[in-house]
Amino acid sequence: MHSLLLLLILLLMKHTSQENKVSEFEFFKSRCDYNCTFEPYHVDTETLKLFPTKCREVCAYLLIDQTSDVAEKQLVTAFKNVKVLYGSLKVSKTNLTNIKFLSGVEFFECDTDSPLLFEANSELTEIGMTNFKSTSCAITLNNIQKMERLNLPNLKNFYTLFNPPLLSIDIANKLCLTIEEITNFVSSDVWEMHPFHNPYCNFSSSDLSKFDEKICEVQHFSLKSFDSSCKRIFGNVMIQSGDEEHVRKLENVTWIYGRIVINGTSLSVIDFFEHLEYVAYFKDDEYSIYIINNTGLTSAVYPNLRLVRTTNKNPRVIVFRDNNAQLSSDPAVCFNIRNSLNTTEKLIPYIDGRTCEDIANVSSVIEPFVWLMVTGSFLALFVLNDYIF
Repeated sequence: MHSLLLLLILLLMKHTSQENKVSEFEFFKSRCDYNCTFEPYHVDTETLKLFPTKCREVCAYLLIDQTSDVAEKQLVTAFKNVKVLYGSLKVSKTNLTNIKFLSGVEFFECDTDSPLLFEANSELTEIGMTNFKSTSCAITLNNIQKMERLNLPNLKNFYTLFNPPLLSIDIANKLCLTIEEITNFVSSDVWEMHPFHNPYCNFSSSDLSKFDEKICEVQHFSLKSFDSSCKRIFGNVMIQSGDEEHVRKLENVTWIYGRIVINGTSLSVIDFFEHLEYVAYFKDDEYSIYIINNTGLTSAVYPNLRLVRTTNKNPRVIVFRDNNAQLSSDPAVCFNIRNSLNTTEKLIPYIDGRTCEDIANVSSVIEPFVWLMVTGSFLALFVLNDYIF
């Protein structure tokens, strides 16, 4: 009896294993010729002999780890002709210094929600897939202590196959992104950024030639001396009392790689960011746009601003505090700001600790109360007048 039961269990396990394998490789059927499918999951000296080195498009679930006894030179030779990959990639606990053996890959489409995962690679300093252009994959970096650069200068085309592609970085203290990489990531309608503390690499002269628009680095922003021909600003924009007459200098700015703070001015309206499209700021503990202590301010519009997609669970990226009371009492003002940003996110904007809905709810309670008070006052006067006369 026990033998029969054991046999049934073994048969069931075999059947399940075969089903899983069929299901696992179902993703490849419409994408690769069988001869261009690499079935071994683990990459090592023996399995690498089976890699379809002559194929331009390859389907594979690739695992390279501490037991992968392959030299970088062997990987370079194996992947030399590959331009397109379907499947997944996991590089874990290796001594690789880069992933340049995949530098020829231009397109990578991931199965289900499998990311391009790089974790606990103690010597990894960059990815280095310099021809990588398009992907549906998330990129996850975890415990990469020595990584300094992604070196993914051409990765700019993102699309959603299963879940939105996401850049997630955890425990990578030296890592920074170039202004070119940030621009490519932020410009995507589907790509999301996981906030991290020091995202930007130092600005260099080579960055000046990367864009058609003039880009200027500012370390200590002064609106009075700001060059109005600068369309992209690398640094924080600080507007304060005395700057009111110069705000029109910002009308042509399209990108700010930093944050905006407007503090203590006599401005009544913020309408001078007419062409601003992105404020690329990623620190969780600071607001991207912070507008404070402008007692005459009653309105703000950002007609072309697009919100940077991050995984921040409390996206209070545009915060107003201690400005004119109309901002925090008139829901129409708040909703106009939100509508100009083309978002439904309830925490945008955030005005004196309230959302637009909060302001609307308070207003809906106060207005009838005020009406009753006014009506009651008139009735009281009428009765009193009738009593006297």
